[in-house]
Amino acid sequence: MTNRSRKILLKIIVFVLTISIFFGGFFVGRCTIDSDVRAVKNIIEKYKKYYYFEENNITEIISDALFDKYSTYYSKEEYDLILNLAKGYNEGFGVSLEDDTNKITRITYNSPCDLLGIKAGGILQKVIIDGQEYTNVLETLKNASVGTSAQFVIDYNGEIKNYTVTKKEYKQTFVRYFDNSGEYGYISKSNGIEYTKIDNSSIINDESVGYIKYTSFSGRGNNLEGSVGQFKNILNIFKEQNKTKLILDLRDNGGGYMDILKEISSMVIPIKNNQTPIIAVARDKNQNVTSYSSKKTCFEDFNVSELVILANSNSASASEVLIGAILDYSNLYVDCDVKLLISDENKGNARTYGKGIMQTTYTNLDGSAVKLTTAKLTLPLSGKCIHGTGFNEQFDSRIKVVSENEIISTAINI
Repeated sequence: MTNRSRKILLKIIVFVLTISIFFGGFFVGRCTIDSDVRAVKNIIEKYKKYYYFEENNITEIISDALFDKYSTYYSKEEYDLILNLAKGYNEGFGVSLEDDTNKITRITYNSPCDLLGIKAGGILQKVIIDGQEYTNVLETLKNASVGTSAQFVIDYNGEIKNYTVTKKEYKQTFVRYFDNSGEYGYISKSNGIEYTKIDNSSIINDESVGYIKYTSFSGRGNNLEGSVGQFKNILNIFKEQNKTKLILDLRDNGGGYMDILKEISSMVIPIKNNQTPIIAVARDKNQNVTSYSSKKTCFEDFNVSELVILANSNSASASEVLIGAILDYSNLYVDCDVKLLISDENKGNARTYGKGIMQTTYTNLDGSAVKLTTAKLTLPLSGKCIHGTGFNEQFDSRIKVVSENEIISTAINI
């Protein structure tokens, strides 16, 4: 066995002990431990005392080697950041880029880029900071400190636009609304987050249609400070304007938190026999079953007669749970027609991401945390699991694959 192999094995053993201690309630000197744990403890003591290649970041290395891609270890600082992100507190420029092309794939709502009107789709050719040009854009933006102002040079299909953007701390928002009168969203004002008109132009030209872009099942907070309040506020506006067709865009929505999913579900799934419907079922390694129910449903309050869901290969996790529940409860949509459109961006394999497992985060006494895959998720009625496969045309007759370039117009006219 090579030194590297021995090192990896020792690190895995360290991690096994850590998990045993974490979940078994073991405290040295205060309880009896079995022979396996005692043996591992002895190995660790020798490792820490004598092993030549010992490293300080053992936990992180073991996590990367042992966990699946959805599980991870967070240091205290990292976990504090995760908790802030869950509330929408963020910092940066607010732009997401493709690694190879620097194509702008997404602009975070209420971020510095968003407030300047920068849109997805362009190529960020270079950034200029203090007169120096940088073409290694991703690394430059990541390493820039808060308060740094940068000039963005963006190519929109041959039209070059320049913006001066400052990296800042900001409160992220998660919902954008379009109707035939324009684009609306939530931005920071002196009194907090407010609903406001963003643009007079719109992707919607039909007065009966309301379009909601929902980016993540995140953003905890009361009223308009949280994504649930933002979502419900828009549905109330949808109703006040006597609109009947709702397009819910979950493209690139990678999921989020179960508590927020339960709230959002209540607004798009009808009530079942005066009971809140189960939206997902989780089964753990010991075959213990946990059912997750929507909050008290209010879908009927919004007078939706047509519901069209948009998805793509990056629609994952909570997005897929919501889609699955909507499909399973199709018989409840008595006065509402339901369709699901999936973008054809992945030619020949158009489907949603295919994440049908859930993670649970366990905190440690020092403020660190470990997020572990703990259960498989299945649809509430059919019992199907879409992990690794996602939703596609073969899954349900109401699912249609359409061109990415035509998905909005198809949703309007379908």
